[in-house]
Amino acid sequence: MSTEKVKDGFVNDRQRYQCKSCGYHYSTRQKGKKPSYLKRLALFLHLEGMGYRPIEDLIDVSNVSIMNWMNKMTTQLKPLKSDRQRVKTINRESVREIINQEKDGKMLLINLKDNKSEIFYIK
Repeated sequence: MSTEKVKDGFVNDRQRYQCKSCGYHYSTRQKGKKPSYLKRLALFLHLEGMGYRPIEDLIDVSNVSIMNWMNKMTTQLKPLKSDRQRVKTINRESVREIINQEKDGKMLLINLKDNKSEIFYIK
């Protein structure tokens, strides 16, 4: 494919290009688009009182991006935000111990994977 290209319209809100030498039509990958599940997870953690930097460490998205996501929803978020941090960081060995101690309580366990997250409801 040649480096010489011309713009050739839009398809599904993405810029299309045409190669000058061979006439091939193509579009480029959208950069910076994060999956919606990451935004929902960041929103959940933020509403539970977790800061931007700990969320960044957890979901591997820059704290500036997370802050921008939250700023877009500022007016709706203020009444929903927790007044204290309720998300706790523990090590893997402590999970079984906590589950065994909390026999009457209900729990959510969130497992982050490469392209999706799983949420487990523990009764």
